[in-house]
This record gives sequence, structure tokens and C-alpha cells, in this order.
Amino acid sequence: MENACAVKLEASSVSFCTMHRDEPQHQLLVLVNPQDTKTVVAVYIKGVWWPTEDVLKTSDPAREGLIKVRTFGERIVLFMLNVVIFGRVERNLDADDMFFLPHSVMEQAKILWRNGAAVGFYTMKMKGSLCGDGSGICYMLPILDTAFIRRQHRRQGLAMALLQDFCKTFQEDEALGISCPISAAMLQVCRKFLLIHPEERGRLWEVEPPGAWGQRVNIWLKVQLQQSHLLESE
Repeated sequence: MENACAVKLEASSVSFCTMHRDEPQHQLLVLVNPQDTKTVVAVYIKGVWWPTEDVLKTSDPAREGLIKVRTFGERIVLFMLNVVIFGRVERNLDADDMFFLPHSVMEQAKILWRNGAAVGFYTMKMKGSLCGDGSGICYMLPILDTAFIRRQHRRQGLAMALLQDFCKTFQEDEALGISCPISAAMLQVCRKFLLIHPEERGRLWEVEPPGAWGQRVNIWLKVQLQQSHLLESE
């Protein structure tokens, strides 16, 4: 609470953030540092200012591992991880300049809970759901759309756990997608995952919506081609 209390409640230190890109009426009031308006120090929820890190905590011991987002409170946690933590706090520290828009209100997601705190998430485009471009075209396969692990929790196999959970969730589907473009970091995760799970090499594709065959590139093939190019350059 110290950082939040140190910022005065005035016009220059409060702003509204849109929670969902397709429903702009859903907004959260946030408290920012007037000297650095990208730094969110607190969020106003149910009449109380909550420090950003406190919003990501839970006292429920059953909330551990990857859990599907179902409640509005979990939507707020997803928003905080995506827009505030990744979009404003940790994104500038990443080597690749990826950027996620606020998620759709209908987007399916899972939050990764660990030791009483939300430390990551991934979102999915469901097979048969509308692409959302107004054309009426639907996704032709399940697609892992966005994925994020907080910096202090990386290099512990958690990104691999997200990918494995995604594959298990749709184990009856012959093909699964990951949204194009795949970041360099995510491609390395895919490489490690497919080395351990060769049975998934024919199922994972980098895809552009809606995921027709002409819009797919096999990820294992992409990894192999990248590796061969590196060897040639050496």
C-alpha cells in the first residue's frame, strides 16, 4: 500500500483502462505515477484501492496450477497480467517487442496460479468460434493466441507447462494452432516441447486466422529450418 498511498488522488494520477477490446464500456479506474503514467500502482475495485500486486494474490489454497477463467474477478486478474504487468511493467524489459491487445470478453483463458499468486496465463481461440472481423468466418482449429509468464517465474518450465496443458485440453483434435507471428522466445519453448514430445510434432502449426491449410506452417518444420540456417551461417 505504500506506493499507492504515496501518489495523490488528482486528475494527473487517475485514468480509465478498457478491460475488453470489444466492450469499451467495461473499464477499470487505475492510479498511476504522475511522473510515469505507464506505471500503474493501484486499481479501484469495490470501493477500495488495491495495489497491483495484491490484485494478483489469492488466499484460496485450491487455486494452484492452470485454472480456467470463469468469474468477473478472474477477468480482472487476466486484465492485470496482460495490460498492466505485461503491457506496462515487464514488456519493455523483453528482447522481442511483442504486444497483446486487451482480450475479448468472450475469449477463453486459463490463469497460472502458483504459491498464492497469478504468475501467467494463456488464451485460446476455440474451433468454430467467429474470427471477429465481421466476415462470419470461423476458426478451423483450436488456437493458442497469447501466452505470458512473469519474468521472475521464467526458466522454470512453466511456459512448457502452458503448452502441454493446451495440447492436453484439445487432445482429440488432429491439428492445433499457435497464432502467427510466434515470438522468438515462444519458438524456443516449442522447440524444447517438441523435442520431449515428438508425438505432437505433426499437430502444432503456426497459423493465421481462420487456419485453413494455406495459412498454416508446421512448427517443427520451422524449428528444423531455423536450425539448418543457423548451421549454414556458422
